[in-house]
Amino acid sequence: MEFSFGELQFSLTPWAIIAVAFALFIVPRLLSRKARKKKDSLGRAEVQYTLGSEHTFKPSPNKKTIAIVDVRGPILTSASGFSGMASRVGCFGVETGQLIRELGENDSVQGILVRFSTPGGTVIGSEEICDGIVSATARKPVVAYVQDLSASGGVMGMVGANHIVAHPSSMIGSIGVLGPMLKRYRDITSLGSGLFGEQVTGKVTGKVLYAGEGKAFGHPFAEDDQDTEDYFQALLNKTYEKFKAHVSGHRPVPPHALHEIGARILLAEEAKQLKLIDELALW
Repeated sequence: MEFSFGELQFSLTPWAIIAVAFALFIVPRLLSRKARKKKDSLGRAEVQYTLGSEHTFKPSPNKKTIAIVDVRGPILTSASGFSGMASRVGCFGVETGQLIRELGENDSVQGILVRFSTPGGTVIGSEEICDGIVSATARKPVVAYVQDLSASGGVMGMVGANHIVAHPSSMIGSIGVLGPMLKRYRDITSLGSGLFGEQVTGKVTGKVLYAGEGKAFGHPFAEDDQDTEDYFQALLNKTYEKFKAHVSGHRPVPPHALHEIGARILLAEEAKQLKLIDELALW
């Protein structure tokens, strides 16, 4: 790939472009993560779970510390079965919840700040984060801070905190449940030539063999099964009602108010008026 800057011209190979991108974007992030494990600009200890190694947190026994835990990216259920790179792009609910519980039991920690920047994730992972926060609040104050976005599972996780603060420009909400996308193949006709150049005529058909009512639900070649579809929709509805009850159980928001706003995303000021959060602030 060739570039020009005025009269200066130069070229970069694909490997050189990858090396430049790594130096500009990946290396600074890795270094910044390492630095954040020590202290932030206010001297508060930041604690993060890293896949493959237990977190280390050894503050001075004679000094009270505010611990910071980040919930960033998609909320996954557990680190089990994931590679180390996964911890760089998402948050594991089971491990994060356990980390918050342990900080709650640590007498050197005066309080916990949980920072949210997440589009949501799995129900179980989000509940684990909330359970960890609730457990810690029994012994010390826990504050949740929405940095830019706390949606769906992020709301489910943060409502357990004693106090919720949000950046004035952040967004909060999406209190709803998303089910699987169903694909159905019907009367598919091949176009053009086949894999080896031969002409293909007719339709692509398939037949699903299964045992157990509803087992083939969601398979693209399965026949329509309205009864099973209604059953799964009822499961989603029950989960949605549970979600609203969960939020109302921790925040002074009645379920009917949550039902009225639906799964919309709210600006921080709107979320404050609804009492989903307590305060707007720049932290």
